[in-house]
Amino acid sequence: MKDDAQSADRLADLRPETREFLAKLEPSDLRALQGAIPLLKRLLAFGTVAKWLILTAAIIIIGASNLWDSIANLLKHVRQ
Repeated sequence: MKDDAQSADRLADLRPETREFLAKLEPSDLRALQGAIPLLKRLLAFGTVAKWLILTAAIIIIGASNLWDSIANLLKHVRQ
C-alpha cells in the first residue's frame, strides 16, 4: 500500500499533459516504453562517443598531413 501512495504522489507532480499521456497507455505500451528508455540512453551515449571518434580521426588526419608536409619540406632543404 505504501508503494501505491508513493506512485500517486509522483504522478501528482507531473504536468497534466504527461498524466493524460500515461493514462492512455496500455500495459504493453508501458513495457515497450520501459524497454525503449534504456535504448535511447545508450544511443545518446554512443552519439557522444561517435562524435569524439570522428573528431579524433579528423585531427589525426590533419596532423599526419602536416607532419608529411614538414618532412617533405625538410628533405627538400636537405637535398639542396
